[in-house]
Amino acid sequence: MSKEECAKAGDSSFSSDKHAELILAQINRMRNGQHFCDVQLQVGKETFQVHRLVLAASSPYFAALFAGGMKESSKDVVQILGIEAGIFQLLLDFIYTGISMY
Repeated sequence: MSKEECAKAGDSSFSSDKHAELILAQINRMRNGQHFCDVQLQVGKETFQVHRLVLAASSPYFAALFAGGMKESSKDVVQILGIEAGIFQLLLDFIYTGISMY
């Protein structure tokens, strides 16, 4: 059905209260399975496989890091300083799930 046919049929829309939750859960599964991850973050001795888009959308810091003129924007491995790996894991879990478990 074309857009015009839909408009003639009347204004209607479909929405799902669960859409954002389901998408976020799938993105987290992709992270856990290391699917489509496009950058590695080195925090201490730990390496985290993540999605630039997800982190940039969740944090002005990561948006500037990945999209700004910083040299890290084009690197495949980026070192993150000033935070412990365990704390960073909690931060990533919150970004990817919206849940903070500590």
